[in-house]
Amino acid sequence: MNAKNQSQFSVVGGGIVGLCTAYQLAKNDLSVTLFEQNMCGSGATGSALGILWPPSPLRLSEFKHLHNAGLLKYRDCVEELEYISGIEVGFRRCGGLEIISSQSQLEMAKTETESFSKIDSENQQITLSLIRDNELNILEPKIVSPGFGAIVSPFCAYVDVRSLLNALKVACIKMGVTILENSPVTGLLLEKDRVEGVLLKREPYLSDGVIVTSGFSMSDLHPLLHKYAFTKPVKGQAILLQLREKIIDRVIRWKRIFIRPQENNRLEVGSTTELKGSVDLKLTDHARIHLLETISEILPPVKNGDVIEQWAGLRPVSNDRKPYIGPVPEVSGLLVAGAHYKIGLAFGFVTAEIIHGMITQGKPAYSIASLTPRLNC
Repeated sequence: MNAKNQSQFSVVGGGIVGLCTAYQLAKNDLSVTLFEQNMCGSGATGSALGILWPPSPLRLSEFKHLHNAGLLKYRDCVEELEYISGIEVGFRRCGGLEIISSQSQLEMAKTETESFSKIDSENQQITLSLIRDNELNILEPKIVSPGFGAIVSPFCAYVDVRSLLNALKVACIKMGVTILENSPVTGLLLEKDRVEGVLLKREPYLSDGVIVTSGFSMSDLHPLLHKYAFTKPVKGQAILLQLREKIIDRVIRWKRIFIRPQENNRLEVGSTTELKGSVDLKLTDHARIHLLETISEILPPVKNGDVIEQWAGLRPVSNDRKPYIGPVPEVSGLLVAGAHYKIGLAFGFVTAEIIHGMITQGKPAYSIASLTPRLNC
């Protein structure tokens, strides 16, 4: 090995999962080099709204249990980051309301809340309850309800994404991680059935293990990743609104659109889910109009607001919409942690804990049998 280029582990991708993984490994005395093709957080993570919304209790799976585990440990993780980095990340447990739009959704909400205590008895901190319109009006008087009430999610929180990314980057550097931005990885270096490092434009970078977290382009790095961790992009667009007054205190969900309050009478609204058509980052009038018209159904004051920013992101998703976490078959030393779709922020810390457990103890900290790399289906 070329000692100049050697580290114990190479992490490919500088989004939330990559940064969390590099930090977790480095703080446990492993040498780590992180490669990011642009700037850290410039991909899907940087376009996220920062909302940490609990999963449905009816989703009985390892995916749901990991989601809950990530949310339960979030406050402790960000407090550690703030201490190490000296940067406040804007974490706030504000609570959330999902406004019910139809009778069929109301029946589903009743099923969720009535069965909650039986299904999620191990997560007493994460609760859901159903309220009627009179209670909704007390909590958020500016909302015009269609008449079916709302689901209250007190555990819902949000984080300032840019501050979180900055804190993670600083914490990684303080722990000794080498971060190489504007350094695209073009492939993987394999020797027979063992990964030996990553390929850069000019030369290979040797390492004992590689963790790939690089978003929707992950499966392009090697045929084995295309085979066992196929990932594709789904475009989403969001907007920032400037209003004349504060109109909500909590995160609101309405028809799969989230509305997050900000300081200075601003709202973040998003995002679209564009399964077909363009996968570039072009902003469209159609997306902006769709978001505005949808939220104005329950928040009429937004009609008088000004759109001061619009942005787009490409979320990485697998065909079955579950992330890939764990070792890649047919080769040793190669792990993936990607395709987190819309919940990368919630999964970042817990995914890093899983990868760390696999590397240092030979087993994950949580059950992930259904989430390990699998054949493209």
